[in-house]
Amino acid sequence: MKKLILISIFFGIFSLNLFCVKYFGYQTSVKVLFNIGITYNFKISTDFAYQRDALFLGIPFQPRVDIRFVEWFSFSFGVDFLYLLHIYRTTYTDEITFYNNNLIIQTPFIVKFYPLVYKSDTYENFYIGLGLFGNFWAVNTFFYEKNGKTYYGDSYTSNSNELPPSKVYTPANIGFKLCLGNNFFVTQKNIIGIELYADYLFIPYINGYSSNPNFSTNQNVLLEFVANAGIALSIGFQTNAGQ
Repeated sequence: MKKLILISIFFGIFSLNLFCVKYFGYQTSVKVLFNIGITYNFKISTDFAYQRDALFLGIPFQPRVDIRFVEWFSFSFGVDFLYLLHIYRTTYTDEITFYNNNLIIQTPFIVKFYPLVYKSDTYENFYIGLGLFGNFWAVNTFFYEKNGKTYYGDSYTSNSNELPPSKVYTPANIGFKLCLGNNFFVTQKNIIGIELYADYLFIPYINGYSSNPNFSTNQNVLLEFVANAGIALSIGFQTNAGQ
């Protein structure tokens, strides 16, 4: 126990010293940001020949920490929460409208580049970011009406004949993120900002290879690749090492 306490103290002191160092003459800064916005999901390719999308929108909430060691680059990470609403209608004889409610948790790690850092104060925090993120589909529920009766449940465990087999969904995934944005100081430490971004999931959003259900109108294995594009507004604050 004593050894554990000493190790914790050592790493605490090391972390404080790390942020008090000037790297390449630049004072290390840490931004804490909270982003909220709207995102639109779209299909890159799909085997769903029998459905027509009506709405595929999401609302992200993104708490982020941004550490800038040098003027040209920073590292951003956090835990993002995305509520996703997918509404679609079947195209066969008995047209049914489905409502899917989803909660997705993402863990991004992004490297940001600041190409205009010396242009002016307005563009000092303008950035282009590239990164990867873990994607965890925590909640996947549905409801629909048929013949005057309402059906609802969990897509991961449903046995409904109107839905794809429960095993085709991909609860854990990995994706690529591209972002473009700018942060502005409204006071010495308080920040507002705006960001445009796009995400792409490497593993199919719907992956029939996992169970080979042959669930589609043309008897192919069901696969669906998706991406999304969004805009987010930021609010937060910055702390500089040593302050």
